[in-house]
Amino acid sequence: MAITISDGPNQGPPARPSGTARTGPDDGRPTGPGGTTGPDDGRPTGPGGTTGPDDGRPTGPGGTTGPGDDGPTAPGGARLGAAPQVGFVLAAVAALVLALRAPAGLAVLGLALFGVLHNVLELRYVAGRFAAVLAGPLLRLLLVLVTGIALCRLVPPSLVPRTVAQAAEILLAYGLLAAACRSGLRGRPLLLAGSGAVLAGAAAGSLAFPAYHFVVLAHLHNVVPLLFLWEWSRRLVRGRALFLVLQCGWVLVVPAVLLSGVLDGVLAPGTGWTARLAVGYTPPAWLTPGVGLRFLAVFAFLQTMHYVVWVWFLPRYAPDATGAFERRVPALRGGRAWLLGGAVGGLLAVLFAADYAQGRTVYAALASYHAYLEFPVLLMLVLGLGEAPAAAVPLPTPTSLPAPTAPTAPTSLTSQAPPTPVPAPTEESP
Repeated sequence: MAITISDGPNQGPPARPSGTARTGPDDGRPTGPGGTTGPDDGRPTGPGGTTGPDDGRPTGPGGTTGPGDDGPTAPGGARLGAAPQVGFVLAAVAALVLALRAPAGLAVLGLALFGVLHNVLELRYVAGRFAAVLAGPLLRLLLVLVTGIALCRLVPPSLVPRTVAQAAEILLAYGLLAAACRSGLRGRPLLLAGSGAVLAGAAAGSLAFPAYHFVVLAHLHNVVPLLFLWEWSRRLVRGRALFLVLQCGWVLVVPAVLLSGVLDGVLAPGTGWTARLAVGYTPPAWLTPGVGLRFLAVFAFLQTMHYVVWVWFLPRYAPDATGAFERRVPALRGGRAWLLGGAVGGLLAVLFAADYAQGRTVYAALASYHAYLEFPVLLMLVLGLGEAPAAAVPLPTPTSLPAPTAPTAPTSLTSQAPPTPVPAPTEESP
């Protein structure tokens, strides 16, 4: 028979029927297993009847709470303390200084050291966090299309002219977006037709101006973390505004300042090496030595912060995505993803040192998977089609306990044994 335990002002605890468990202090709180309660703060107890610190956070497995102010708490929201905020500021300052003084070196060395590793960790996050989107027939189709893009990047110009390979890559890239729209808008024909028209127009523009397409793609890939961080920040119950201001600062404000020319006085003089690299990151109509150097500095800065997000922040502060991925791909549990990224990255670094152009080609092919798979996910998020819920580490579901045999035996939170002797009752889960 279910009963309700309540108290009001100047009331003592309700009478306890014979054969039922004791309640805790006179504060209206239900008891945990063993008839014990946690501190007098109104929080429910975790397994073992324990609670976490007196901060209003729900408890996690074992009655413990999540990390402190430096990390998310379980579930119902997370709080982000000063450490990660300061970490982003320090990383942005260091990246800006290096981008101003050695943009080419920062871009090349950063790619050699962290390129492959961030590929692996980004794929792990996206595949874990957005498993509902990247699954089934859609995932298989996307993988086929991205593999085609990788082959377009690997094929030597002696076999297929570069212009033809680039046109094929552009068509396959828009095919990815079209597949995502078709999957998400199947039951909304008008919106699907409108999306198809927009994609067709954009594809025509990209085919007409391929050099601009790839310059935009290079910078857009480094800006994409802002959208993933924005989506991640929905779990924050405090500090979200400051967090988003910091992210918008390094993604939008710093590049705008660099491109304005305000920092040209401290920007290192250009060289032949920087001029060659700047071609890939500067719109052709603006390709002058000064402007090209600015765009190269912007790319080097954003690429470095891109690595900060995927190699440091999200692996540390989004463990739920890692856990979801490891359930899908048990072979890469624990530190195996890091080992894979480090091992392949080491081999690629050797290739970079021996032949930079060849190493860049191989890396571009490998990077196709993480760079292109994120766009269908983001498109569906923008359209509100594949939105993942705010992640949180789930609390364990209490299991049924043995039937009470004495007045102090544990009972569930919502039911107690009847006052008269009857066969052992079945308890209800809270």
